[in-house]
Order: sequence, then C-alpha cells, then structure tokens
Amino acid sequence: MDNVTLILSSLMGVAMLILIAPNILRMNQGKILRNIALWLAIFTGLALVYQTFGPDKLGGPRLAPAQQQQDKQDDQADSVTAPADEPAADDSPQGYNPPSEN
Repeated sequence: MDNVTLILSSLMGVAMLILIAPNILRMNQGKILRNIALWLAIFTGLALVYQTFGPDKLGGPRLAPAQQQQDKQDDQADSVTAPADEPAADDSPQGYNPPSEN
C-alpha cells in the first residue's frame, strides 16, 4: 500500500467518524461502557476464532519442504539479478538521455 492510498484512507475514515460520531453518542447516552465492552468482546472473539481456525491452521495444499526451499532460492536470485532488457540507471549530471534506436 503506497503512502497516497494510506493518507486517503485515513482521511476518509476521519470524515466518516465526524459524520457518524454525534448520532452514535446521542444513541448511546447512559450505556456507552456496556456497548464498548460488548464490541471489545466481539472483536476479541473474532480474533480468537481467526487465530484458531485461520488460513494457516486449515489443511490446505502445502508445498513440500524441498519445494519451499527452491522457491526461496528462486526469490533470492530474482531479487539479486536485474533483468537484462532494462537499461542501466543514468547517473550523468546532464539528465536523462533516451536510448538511441540503432
């Protein structure tokens, strides 16, 4: 997630909170603590269910240890070597010079 998406998502969340908060506070007068405890219990229960039965806990297709090691080696090799068809970085003080069509 890049910075622009993160900033825009945060702004949208704050705007929604500003629009909804007064009505929620008006609705919950006198029973805010009970509702906070209820929502905390719901989120804690969901987190425990996910931790117990999440995607890593279910018996799905798994790679053999040798295949996992080969995938790690492939990923490391891809990150070290740059593709040959990409031009080298232009570090000259004159700016960008496009490649010639010879």
